[in-house]
Amino acid sequence: MKAKKKWGILMLIVGIILLSSSFYIKTQVEAGQEKVANVESQTNLGDELLSLTPATKEIGKGLTGSIKDKISEGKDQIEFYTAIAKWLEIGGVLLVVLGMSSIFLGKKN
Repeated sequence: MKAKKKWGILMLIVGIILLSSSFYIKTQVEAGQEKVANVESQTNLGDELLSLTPATKEIGKGLTGSIKDKISEGKDQIEFYTAIAKWLEIGGVLLVVLGMSSIFLGKKN
């Protein structure tokens, strides 16, 4: 087997691994987005219920303040991993295309 074909097979395998990793990260990010959305809606409901009077409004801010910080951190992590998944997908597609072209369009002797 020629070196060009070996490199093509290697690029193809690495590309498939990158695409699989991207898919896995995307599914985990979607699950995280759902969790963040659920917690955020519950926190907003709690804020609404506790904002009926000025006294309970301050209590509500104290109770939900740290939760809102965690929600913000979760959203930042979602953005970070979404970007990683995008670049893994781009790299995977490029490697698969290059690997396939190297295998099938390489110089035949």
